[in-house]
Amino acid sequence: MANYPDHICEIVAKFDLKKDELWQVHGSTWVIKHKAVERIGVQLGISWHAPHVIEGNTADKTVVVLVTGSIDSRIEWSFGEASPANNKNAYPWAMAEKRGKDRVVLKFLAAHGDVYSEEEADDFKKPAKPSLSVAPLDDYEAPGEPEVFPVAPDVDRKSAHAIKKERPNDWHEVVSKLRAATTPDELKKVAGSKYVEDMTRDWPVGFLDMLRDEYRACMSALVVGKIEVPAPVPAAAPRYRNANGAPVGKVRPDYFQTTEDDIEDYRKKADAAE
Repeated sequence: MANYPDHICEIVAKFDLKKDELWQVHGSTWVIKHKAVERIGVQLGISWHAPHVIEGNTADKTVVVLVTGSIDSRIEWSFGEASPANNKNAYPWAMAEKRGKDRVVLKFLAAHGDVYSEEEADDFKKPAKPSLSVAPLDDYEAPGEPEVFPVAPDVDRKSAHAIKKERPNDWHEVVSKLRAATTPDELKKVAGSKYVEDMTRDWPVGFLDMLRDEYRACMSALVVGKIEVPAPVPAAAPRYRNANGAPVGKVRPDYFQTTEDDIEDYRKKADAAE
C-alpha cells in the first residue's frame, strides 16, 4: 500500500479516504479523486459564493471562473480554467467549475500543491491497476461474509507517524498471527479475533488496506497453493512483485519490510498447500 507522507496520511484518516481515492502519478505527484474532494467539501461545511466569470467562450471551449468558498469567517478562492490546451472534455464550463472548487477545498486543507485533483489534467487519472498473481478473495469466501478488517466509523485514528513511533511492533504481531494459520478457517478466525480487532482499531485506513492484502496472500497460499512471492528489494522501497519479477502495486511503509524470513514463510505455505 501507499507510503503516504504524514500530512497526507492525516487527511486519509480524518476523511476516511478509500484506497482507490488517492494515488500517485509521475512517481511523486499525489492525486485525489474528484468525488472524494466534493465529499470533503461537504464535511468541512464550505459555503460556496456565486462564481465570477473571467472569460467564457463556449464556441472556443475556453472558460475561466473565479470560485470562492467560505467557512465561517475564513475565505479561500481560486481560478478554474478549461481550454483546448488543457481539457479534452466536451463541457468546459463544468470542468472549470470542478477545477476551481477542488482547488478551494484543497486550500482549506492546506494541501493545495501537495495534492492535486484528478480533474487538473488528463494524465492525472488513476492508472490501470496491474493484477497480482493472487486469487481474488471472492473465489473462496462465501457471499455475505463480513469484510476483513473493516474500517469502523467514529474512531479517532492515529497517523502513520504515531503508530510507527508509539507501537512499532503492531504490524509484525498481527501479521505473524495471520501467517501462523494452517487452514482457511483458522485464518478467518484469527482475522476476526478480538485481539486483532483491538490491535488494529485505530490504525490508519491505509494500514488496514495493507493488512487485507496480507490476508489475501495468506488465504491464497492456503487455498490455491500458489502465492506471489515478493523478491528481496532495497529497504528504502519495498514493493510487491509480479510473476516476472517486475515491481507492481504500491510501496509499503518503510518499516514493513519484506525479509528473507518472510519469503521463506510464503514458500513453505505454498509447498504445504501443494
